[in-house]
Amino acid sequence: MDQVNLNVITLDDNKNYEVINKEIIDNNVYYFLINEEDENDKCIRKELIKDNEKLLTTLDDTEFTKVLNIFMNKFKGGK
Repeated sequence: MDQVNLNVITLDDNKNYEVINKEIIDNNVYYFLINEEDENDKCIRKELIKDNEKLLTTLDDTEFTKVLNIFMNKFKGGK
């Protein structure tokens, strides 16, 4: 799991990702991230609270597809 900081998050691969959006979907908080050094490297992580610390975790394929569709619709002007 990856630790959450304000606008830049360092993932387990030691790459820094900028938070481009944060959404609450179905009572979960999701972060949409872009690599600071490679704008083609994007990802989505879900926030978890463990021992009073905010952590990020990956999504399974079904959850990823659902959240990605919501994110894409939002930026295309959809609902």
